Amino acid sequence: MFNHTTLIIIITVIVSLLAWQNKAVFNRLIFYPPAVKNGQWDRFVTHGFIHADGMHLLFNMFTLYFFGRAIEGLYQSFLFGYGFVVFYVLAIVVAMVPSYIKHKDSASYLSLGASGGVSAVLFAFILLAPWEKIYLFAVVPIPAILFAVAYV
Repeated sequence: MFNHTTLIIIITVIVSLLAWQNKAVFNRLIFYPPAVKNGQWDRFVTHGFIHADGMHLLFNMFTLYFFGRAIEGLYQSFLFGYGFVVFYVLAIVVAMVPSYIKHKDSASYLSLGASGGVSAVLFAFILLAPWEKIYLFAVVPIPAILFAVAYV
């Protein structure tokens, strides 16, 4: 059986591939403030499951894979075992709120990607294990807390 991190990655890859193949799907899932104002609130979630291109998808899913697996177990006892999934989805939503407030009247603003959720997972790991080594560019080991400071 898959863990929730792997399941989120599989769903995200499938949805991104489908969106790349079908412009109507892509346009329906992307975060677009006028559509949200017209009642399509689901875009607060759906934008987190599509990506601009393969590198964008790979970077987000690579990060999610390692850090999601590292912290997922901490959420397992919450919400009938779905605490990590809820945390991840809520992080995608919460990360978009400031952008929505700033761009709510902009017909030219579009946003997509799982970066809000992935960043929340990454920083949850850093909060729980601040002195654990994170490998910058997969080569240079630095303590997680220093990575957080540099990231911010």
